[in-house]
Amino acid sequence: KDAKEFKKNVSDVLEANGMTAGLHTYSFYINYDVETFLSKPEYQKQIKVMGEYTLAEDISEDFTGLFKIEEDFRTIPTDRGFCKNNSPFFLMDDELVEFVITPEGLKITNRGNAESKKSAHKKGLVIKHLEGHYTGLMPVPGSDLYLEIARLTAKTYNEGGFNMIYLDALDGIRH
Repeated sequence: KDAKEFKKNVSDVLEANGMTAGLHTYSFYINYDVETFLSKPEYQKQIKVMGEYTLAEDISEDFTGLFKIEEDFRTIPTDRGFCKNNSPFFLMDDELVEFVITPEGLKITNRGNAESKKSAHKKGLVIKHLEGHYTGLMPVPGSDLYLEIARLTAKTYNEGGFNMIYLDALDGIRH
């Protein structure tokens, strides 16, 4: 629901009963499935990158399974979780590709995440391991994407009748 509807149905009701509403947000992080941002190539290029790797073989549009990179896949960080600075995504051209690391190598588990464009990828493509934290992807601080998230957060706060905002995970900006 939108913020104006929230104000009418929640914030105003709370205020009429002597309480207030607060907005709790994970600051600037983008949930893995938010197609509003992640399906747009111009925004995909504004997500922080942990590492770059070179695709060692062609991948068809419908391929899932083990694939190879020219670098040693064992150097890719494997520790993931709520408080880990890692994500399960590569950006291949304009496609968000979810992957896992197995003892045998890298395995694609999901294609076209967040309604990104599913496509074939050629050997030699530089693929980007995207940075994430708190189960969200991290935009480059100061980028248009980062500022758009700030604008939308401010709009939601202003229209939603909130009296407090908690920018949880704001400390992640130091990463």
